Amino acid sequence: EVSVSVEVGGEDLPATLERTSGEIWIHGGPLLLSYANLFFSLVILAVVLYCTKLTIRIVRRIQEGKIFLLENAMALRRIALASLFLFVFLLLSRIGYGIYASGRILSDSIVHTGFLGPRFEMSLAELAVPLFLLALAEAFRAGVQLQEDQDLTV
Repeated sequence: EVSVSVEVGGEDLPATLERTSGEIWIHGGPLLLSYANLFFSLVILAVVLYCTKLTIRIVRRIQEGKIFLLENAMALRRIALASLFLFVFLLLSRIGYGIYASGRILSDSIVHTGFLGPRFEMSLAELAVPLFLLALAEAFRAGVQLQEDQDLTV
C-alpha cells in the first residue's frame, strides 16, 4: 500500500493505493458521498431483510407440510423481483458513481491507465440468479394451479 493524496471536488483527501490490485481507497470525502453510501446501504439492507422474512415464511410453511401453496410461489416470486430490483439498483448506483467520480478525482501522483468513467463490473451471476428464481417461481405457481385443478376433478 502507498499513501497518496487525491483531489476530490477541489479538496485534497488522504488515500491509499493498493499495489496488487491498483485500487485507490479514499479516506473521507464529500458529505454527499457519505449520504449516498448510507442511502445505498439502507436500501440493500431493506431488500435483504425483506427477502429473509419471505424465506423464513416459506421454510415455516414447508415445515408444516404446506409445500405446494400459492403463497409459497408468490413469496418466491417476490424474492426474485426484489433480487432483480437490487441488481438494477446496484448497476445504476455504480454507473452514477462512475459518472460522479470521473470528473472529480484528480491526483498528480496517480497515473490513470484506463477510463475512470462509468463501470459495468456486474457479473452475469448477479443477473442470472434473480431470473432463475423468477422462472422457478412461475413454474412452481403453474404446478400449484395444476394441482388445484386436479384436486377439483377428483
